[in-house]
Amino acid sequence: MEKSNEINHTVESLRRDRQRLLGDDDESLSATTSLIGILEAGPETIQVFDETCFDSIVDKIIAVSQTEVRFRLINGLELTEMLEKIGR
Repeated sequence: MEKSNEINHTVESLRRDRQRLLGDDDESLSATTSLIGILEAGPETIQVFDETCFDSIVDKIIAVSQTEVRFRLINGLELTEMLEKIGR
């Protein structure tokens, strides 16, 4: 009986995880479609920094170290940028 309860608990946990992951796929797809729309609506090349565009596609900036920064886009994609370390 105990083994059966353990198996049932594991199955329910896996079902919840599966449902959560499947739901996230819909959100990720929607965010990716939105990101593509923003990029396609903009100019082919950018000559100067466009804060409005940047704010609309970048969700978060993560300082990993003094020489590494990660940009998380609105669809969850993360892009890493390596920086030159400048001595004092």
